[in-house]
Amino acid sequence: MIRHSLKSAKESITVGIACLMMLTASAGCKDKDNSDKKRIDPEKMVEEWAEASLSPTGGETYYTYSMLDDQIQELKDKDKWDDMVDSFNDNIKKEFDDATSVEIKKIEKGNDLDVRKLVGAEYYLFKTVNIDDRQVTKGCFYKIKYRAKKADGDRETNTQKIAIVKLKDGDWKVIPCDTVDLDDCYNESGVMVFT
Repeated sequence: MIRHSLKSAKESITVGIACLMMLTASAGCKDKDNSDKKRIDPEKMVEEWAEASLSPTGGETYYTYSMLDDQIQELKDKDKWDDMVDSFNDNIKKEFDDATSVEIKKIEKGNDLDVRKLVGAEYYLFKTVNIDDRQVTKGCFYKIKYRAKKADGDRETNTQKIAIVKLKDGDWKVIPCDTVDLDDCYNESGVMVFT
């Protein structure tokens, strides 16, 4: 009898937490927080990140929007930040070397992240950082369509899927979903969400 009551209590608490997370997540991707932290409109951030991902000088913006501030500071403290940014920039130069032009054709907002994907995003961003409470408050998907026109006249179109998430401190971060599966991150997190 006591076991059953404890189990029911745990399930009720878990369901309550999941419902609270869903309510928080349902707020969508519009940034309404007005605290002192520097702010950037999430849609503008997506556009800047997409442009940086194509630019041979975009490494700093690309990583600044994709990594936590503490992680960036740690790389700077270890004198690894500049090398990482330079390596990104060199790779972009090589990747688009035979293209005469690369442009963003379309940026399209997708669905809000469900609770499991929010947990997966939080696990992905914070798995190397010790945290005591929830840090990712909401997020949504975007699709970015790129078109490259090569020197020989051939055109190539690619689409990249990303997620943007809002952190508890009001900052937004980009997660490239072509290389990161938020469902896999959720499964690795060990957190159980009942919906």
